[in-house]
Amino acid sequence: MCASHVALKDSRGFNKPVPAVLVIMGYLIVFLCLGQAMKGLPLGVAHVLWAGLAVMTVTLLSTLCTTIP
Repeated sequence: MCASHVALKDSRGFNKPVPAVLVIMGYLIVFLCLGQAMKGLPLGVAHVLWAGLAVMTVTLLSTLCTTIP
């Protein structure tokens, strides 16, 4: 889901093709899933769940996949 956020840093301004494709595909998949979730959930609930899961997942993946000098 949020691997695209982590790949965004690695794309170096969309100059590296593999991470750039991961970013684009990741965003497409996430928005399709959000659209499906909103068919059965109220907008506020879907947004809160989406934002909370995104923050948690990006934090976890950033901690595991990147190093900060």
